[in-house]
Amino acid sequence: MAAGARAARQLSAGITRREQEVLQNLAQGLTRDEIGLQMHISVNTVKSMIKSIYNKLNAANRADAIHIAGMIGLIA
Repeated sequence: MAAGARAARQLSAGITRREQEVLQNLAQGLTRDEIGLQMHISVNTVKSMIKSIYNKLNAANRADAIHIAGMIGLIA
């Protein structure tokens, strides 16, 4: 297996289903408040999930996380 494919699988394996949902909403341009309303969770939970996503994907910011998630197939 190619090293890139292995790394992508390892990255995506650490992302939960709910975090993937947050990523999809981020990619659609929703704010933290809008994501919280849509997912029926608090804004603080959204913030915590975004921080976790950034850490798991080694992303510096929202655009970076969306780019990485798209590259490894977490979002369309």
